[in-house]
Amino acid sequence: MNVLYPKYCDRDLAEARLLQQQLKELLNSVKPGKSAAQSLEEVRQLCDRALLAVADEPFQEKLCEIERYAADFLAARRGATTPGAIFQRRLILSTLEAISQRLANLETLSRVGGGAPRLEGFLLQKS
Repeated sequence: MNVLYPKYCDRDLAEARLLQQQLKELLNSVKPGKSAAQSLEEVRQLCDRALLAVADEPFQEKLCEIERYAADFLAARRGATTPGAIFQRRLILSTLEAISQRLANLETLSRVGGGAPRLEGFLLQKS
């Protein structure tokens, strides 16, 4: 049994990359406090749009992590310079980088003519 990754449309991947960049810009500039509720709503909207753009489970899991981390970060009562807030921001930026890498991998897989075998498919063939 040979399981293939789906071939993703360039337009969908480009939209996901744009949304990832918008998330990065928003979460780089936002600070916990007054506008946290509005910022969290923006994060949720961007994540929801990205979830719909690319149906890839690892990509979608990372987006859900971003949403959780952003909720924790924005809920902080103190400023963005507390150790907890700095840690949360680093988690967010690290996860956004992982999303960028996943999108790059999906773009590469899409160019390889219909996808590449998943590891699970490979392991099933070997057993």
